[in-house]
Amino acid sequence: MVAELAADPAADSVERRAPSADGPLSRWWLAGLAVVLAGAVAHQRLFTTLAEDAFISLRYSAQLVAGNGPVFNPGERVEGYSNFLWVVLVAAPGFVAHVDLVTAARLLGVACTVATVALVALLVRRITGSGWAGVGAAALTAASGSVAAYGPSGLETPLFTALLLAAVVALLADQPVLAGLLVAAATMTRPDGALVGLVLLAWLAARREWRPAVRLLAAAAVPGAVWTAWRLSYYGHLLPNPIAAKSGMDLGWQLESGWAYLAGFAQAAWPLLVLAAVAVVALALRPPAPAVGPPVVLLASLALVYTAFFVVAGGDWMPAWRFFAPAVPLLAAIVGVGLSVVWTLPERVTAAAAVAVVCVLGVATSITNPMMLDRVRLWHRQVDDLASVGGWLNRTLPPGTVIATFANGALSYQAKDLVVVDLLGLTDEHIAREGDRDPRGVVGHAAHDWDYVTGDRRPEVIVDNGNGWWRAPSCWVRPELADDYVPRLFQPAPGLWMTVLVRADRADEVTALLAADRQYVVATEQCT
Repeated sequence: MVAELAADPAADSVERRAPSADGPLSRWWLAGLAVVLAGAVAHQRLFTTLAEDAFISLRYSAQLVAGNGPVFNPGERVEGYSNFLWVVLVAAPGFVAHVDLVTAARLLGVACTVATVALVALLVRRITGSGWAGVGAAALTAASGSVAAYGPSGLETPLFTALLLAAVVALLADQPVLAGLLVAAATMTRPDGALVGLVLLAWLAARREWRPAVRLLAAAAVPGAVWTAWRLSYYGHLLPNPIAAKSGMDLGWQLESGWAYLAGFAQAAWPLLVLAAVAVVALALRPPAPAVGPPVVLLASLALVYTAFFVVAGGDWMPAWRFFAPAVPLLAAIVGVGLSVVWTLPERVTAAAAVAVVCVLGVATSITNPMMLDRVRLWHRQVDDLASVGGWLNRTLPPGTVIATFANGALSYQAKDLVVVDLLGLTDEHIAREGDRDPRGVVGHAAHDWDYVTGDRRPEVIVDNGNGWWRAPSCWVRPELADDYVPRLFQPAPGLWMTVLVRADRADEVTALLAADRQYVVATEQCT
């Protein structure tokens, strides 16, 4: 890439503006990047994100550390996760020391987010030779609420985003083998990593770079094939269970939901989207060096394909638009490349001011948008409530007792000695692959089979609630469960209630076990 830039006169003018690797400007550039990275950490600390779904993979990590293998319930080989590499990396510290896996996942996510911000700066600098344009792009990434919210969430999103950017950097550095390995790692982190590989291959094919394309494909395919063969031999299915559970929905409804998801993101991220559009116009009106255009096409293609995929998939129910977090650094990089074509001092000052304003607006959006900070903090409270319920059940019910959950995350993680049935099928093979579908259920959570739950699994307790403790007493029972289960209302604290369903044929016995915990006081007489 550098050789191509140096060979072109226009490219040479770009190179002359690049900071020297050893000069004082380089030290200032590093100082500027350090400030941005510190800002990225501070923005993540603003959020108290702890994602409910993160605890599903955390339970798999805990089972790995305990010697039970990559399972949710001991003895049940169900691939109830789609983030294999994240599960293994989070579990790794537990093999060498007594490490809290939740803390490990949060720290790893923050580190991956910081790495993402740094990679954006390096990516733009590699494309344009402008270190300061890279710092501007990094600042835009750090200021995004979608990026910051999921850093400490315990989810795999930060790792996936970092691997995506690293693959692009490797490819532009003429390292197709490394890029292929990073694509394989991204696919092991999330299945949509395969999209990254397809876009990279298509970009190479469009440029008729066949040898790099073959090397990238081979480097990605070999570890991918080994991993897939292991999955098939261990779990018996090509498709991970969560994907099976989330499939089978009406396409029209998915598109409607996906467009709404995109519209919400666009409303929150409009300053960055506008700046990216301005950058594209600037690149069109004042074309940069010939070697700069193709990388911009690659970045734009990745952002568009990735966005279109999740619109078709129906988006997501979680706050802060996590599925579009990987698109943010791609858009920021396009802005950074656009900044590099600004020549005169007034134009550069204007561009820098625009970046600063967008960064301020990004952080302000994190604070003021109802789907950002407030919703994330409410979510965290709900997760804490469900974790408390899981600990309560684990303390009072005999080890190996079967329970069922609607929100199969924090509750299940804390109920570590119990067998947990996921009512939505994410970790239950039968419900995911043979269950019915609610055509307009919660995005990605529409699978169910009530007859199977009540007749085959027969859990002692069902917690049919994903919202944490109630603020008013209620003993509502889902009609499909009313013949076999009765509600029992408990009060964990003044003004707070939790309803659980217990098997009707063992209601008194199970209720007595649950009531043995002094924190949860029976309050069934208050049912409304």
